[in-house]
Amino acid sequence: MKRFFFTALFLISSLLYAFCEDETADPSWVYEYVSIDPSDDMYFSTKPKHLQSEAYIRNLRWRRHIEFNNGSLDRFRLTQNTAIMPFYPFVYMPYGGFSLAHGGELGFLTRFDSINNSEVGLTVASHYSQNDVLQHYMGVEYPALLNHRMRLFGGSTIYTSAPQYESLRYYDDESSFLIKAFNKIWSMVRVRFNDVSYTGTEHYFGVDYRIPLIDVNSVTQMKIGYRYVFNRMFDGEELTVNDHNLWLVLRQDFVWDKMRQTSTIPVGNEIRARFDFIIPTGLGMFGSDFRFKFSVEDQFNKKIYKEFYLSARLFASVNYNVSDNFSGEPFMRGYKGNELVGWASILANVEGNIPLVNADITSSVSEKTFRTPAKLILYLAFFADFGVVFDNFDYPIDNTWYRPARNSVKNSFERDRLVYLSVGNGNYFWPAGSLGFGIKLMPKFLHFLARLDVAFNMTKSIIYQDVSDAFEISLSFSQAW
Repeated sequence: MKRFFFTALFLISSLLYAFCEDETADPSWVYEYVSIDPSDDMYFSTKPKHLQSEAYIRNLRWRRHIEFNNGSLDRFRLTQNTAIMPFYPFVYMPYGGFSLAHGGELGFLTRFDSINNSEVGLTVASHYSQNDVLQHYMGVEYPALLNHRMRLFGGSTIYTSAPQYESLRYYDDESSFLIKAFNKIWSMVRVRFNDVSYTGTEHYFGVDYRIPLIDVNSVTQMKIGYRYVFNRMFDGEELTVNDHNLWLVLRQDFVWDKMRQTSTIPVGNEIRARFDFIIPTGLGMFGSDFRFKFSVEDQFNKKIYKEFYLSARLFASVNYNVSDNFSGEPFMRGYKGNELVGWASILANVEGNIPLVNADITSSVSEKTFRTPAKLILYLAFFADFGVVFDNFDYPIDNTWYRPARNSVKNSFERDRLVYLSVGNGNYFWPAGSLGFGIKLMPKFLHFLARLDVAFNMTKSIIYQDVSDAFEISLSFSQAW
């Protein structure tokens, strides 16, 4: 009985200690590894039991990106706010929004970056997009091999475009008031749904190794995909496809990441080169031909004065037997769905951000006072996107794997205007440019932001002398690029 009493007392004491404040402990050693000052950190007084291992915190600077290896999800370029990860290695964020390029889309992501301080990460995401798919993703990773220089990762996605396709089938239906009103809204803003009905799944596995001395990450992976295509809408008519497709992708990335998280934005430089080898299997249209993709990207962020900062990016790509869609975010804002497609590109983005409001939140809705103020900044942004692409109408668009009917795309360069330039063999040269502005609300203590942008398609405005269809409005919960 005595032994039972002391055992119970020990367990109760342990539980009380776990949930009690420890005001004497000093977690300031964290700031040797994270690029924020204690005065900017609302978690400075957080209980030490929330802290992860020192090795985990030391390597957070290499863990900013959330990689999905999925074209639909990676387009959002979701990142973790590593300034708060030392204390709470848990991510929950909405993503998506609305734009005239991609329509309405909304997703939610949950990520356990270090389960029980084991550094095993689990990521789950689900989202719906009018012009894309309804899908669910789950991925796992373990980054603590070879003194945290090697990361193993893998994941799976299941998706379908059947709901979007059914909406498109009844796009002109006026059989009921609700359907008519629903279609009228999307018709007014010229948003259409996915014109191909398919269901599929993708599975991938890879290894990420950070090369010593030069700190370049070599990321090697293999992906297998299967998709069954039911029907597609082409030139106003429904076509039955019934096509089974199987394909393999071998991907190699090289990443030189010198971005470092500050209390607000990451600053520095990041260069990424990617090689995709799409291996034919002979099953279906997707697996009928060998395809190759190469891209290189350089992104640069710099604080000019206090919270004033400049962002710039240069992107170039060249493909074989497949094209990419550069319309809208994250490439060319101001371009609507499929207006800018090509198998080769050189694109540049420049954005200047001016802080308008730098606010401190000192209490919650319940009037509980925060020990350290929660800060957020409202930015005014001005941006310019420009570049050139080369297109071939016979190439399918990656991820979609089909080309829409030409008369369904309100392109900046219509055939009857003869303003595009032919470079021979069915290839065309398309200049592109847009200007815009927006506002951005960036909380320092969250993993996501709120952003509203207005972009003007300058190429369309100059050539057509008509601005009525040369702008795009987008609302988003993530960075533009």
